[in-house]
Amino acid sequence: HAAFGHGPHFCLGARLARLEATVALPLLFDALPGLRLATEPGLLPYRPGLLVRGPRELPVTR
Repeated sequence: HAAFGHGPHFCLGARLARLEATVALPLLFDALPGLRLATEPGLLPYRPGLLVRGPRELPVTR
């Protein structure tokens, strides 16, 4: 999920970010077909706060 705000707070770079993800993620998964999370998603430590929310790290395994 990628949230880019709403209304006047909508991110100006949202279209570019979505385009980059559309291009880059299939290339990554094609290059590393066995790429998987190395832990359960519910166990990922998240950054606190509302402004920049996301996992502190994203451990993966091949």
